[in-house]
Amino acid sequence: KKYLEFINMLDLSELIASAALIREESRGCHYRKDFPNEDEKWKVTINFVLQ
Repeated sequence: KKYLEFINMLDLSELIASAALIREESRGCHYRKDFPNEDEKWKVTINFVLQ
């Protein structure tokens, strides 16, 4: 059980990091120096599929 929870946490952290890198804006506490402003076109749902 602990192993599966660990694997799930790794998968989730990879998705969160990928989403943060793809987003070309800052929003709330997710601030990026290279994209300091909010961009309304990113105010959508982003879906990822693990393969």
